[in-house]
Amino acid sequence: MPFERTLSGKRAKYHFYKHVLVWVEGPTDVVVFEPVLRDLSCRLEPAGCRDECLKLAEDVVRDNAPVVVIMDGEYRILRKTRAPHRRVIYLQRHSIENYFFEEELLESICRSYVSQSGVDGARPEDDEAIVADQFLSALSTVNNDLYEALILDVANFLANAGLQVLPDRIESILQPEGVAVQAERLHKLCEERTKQLPEDAVRKAQKLITTYAANGRLANVLKGHLAFGILRRIVFACIKERIGKKPQMDDGALRALIAGQLWDILRHAQHHSRLKAKLRKAVRDAASLKAT
Repeated sequence: MPFERTLSGKRAKYHFYKHVLVWVEGPTDVVVFEPVLRDLSCRLEPAGCRDECLKLAEDVVRDNAPVVVIMDGEYRILRKTRAPHRRVIYLQRHSIENYFFEEELLESICRSYVSQSGVDGARPEDDEAIVADQFLSALSTVNNDLYEALILDVANFLANAGLQVLPDRIESILQPEGVAVQAERLHKLCEERTKQLPEDAVRKAQKLITTYAANGRLANVLKGHLAFGILRRIVFACIKERIGKKPQMDDGALRALIAGQLWDILRHAQHHSRLKAKLRKAVRDAASLKAT
């Protein structure tokens, strides 16, 4: 294995760059954070997973290493876990994909695609909302239909039970079209997992979810790849309704399209503006440290 791919290699890598190294969990995170940092002297690098980021974060805490480490919040956001250092950044939502789950952003994405499609009559009026209905349906799906499954998934996390509650792909529990769930299939899954999980963990998870839901959106807690799957359904359905066919766009292209507008469209949104400010401050702090 090449040295730079080992943990030791990653830990030493910042010595070989003038730029500040910003470690993220995976390659798909890089395209999202690039627009925030493109005017700063830094280099985004995928660590490979959260565990690798945690080890790199230890260097920041222990040795004040001049790097920045960004990690998903995961279900730890339910307990408001504080980062151990100003250059170790925990997302305030489960994953970066949860920051995409905003009606204003999805409206802009769909309008941009439709306007550039060249289809006669497809362009929406300025005051016409084209994703509102789908977005409200999606929020209802998460808040109501996935509520029990989300509690059980958190219980599985708390108990470290090693079960799979929510699927790898949200499509497996959604109807063939739209964002409504296959209720019977989901009910059977929840019924089975309830029997397998410790009652105490389920009670704790229910309390955490209930408390969070009273002050925040459960769409922030849903695993990022599942949130992305739902918003993909929204975008594709709304575009198809306007131009008569699904867009020719894979997940990478959709992510890049979102990343290109995310930080501008939502620049005043609380979670987004705070994350942007914290990240830029961390990079500047690391740059000052490297300059000494």
